[in-house]
Amino acid sequence: VKKTLRLKQDEMMDKTTQMLYLASSNAVSVLNDIMMDAKINPFIRTQAAKTILEQSYKTHEIFGVVRQIEELRLEIEEVSKGDQRVTRTQGIIK
Repeated sequence: VKKTLRLKQDEMMDKTTQMLYLASSNAVSVLNDIMMDAKINPFIRTQAAKTILEQSYKTHEIFGVVRQIEELRLEIEEVSKGDQRVTRTQGIIK
């Protein structure tokens, strides 16, 4: 029952994430339109630009962290494989 519930929750989160990706594209378009519209209050235009820049930076930062985690995971796998080879030559199998 718990496994089924977890699978359904994962499925719902996947759908929600897809919807958020689609909505975020529209949100960026709206912010860009506000930022570029000279008829809109300069403060509001600046806030739109600031939001775009902040979110871009956060996204870049997150992708950097994900990349570092992936590199570390690969290094750990390589080290683990190396340890297993050493232990097998010594007659000990992990």
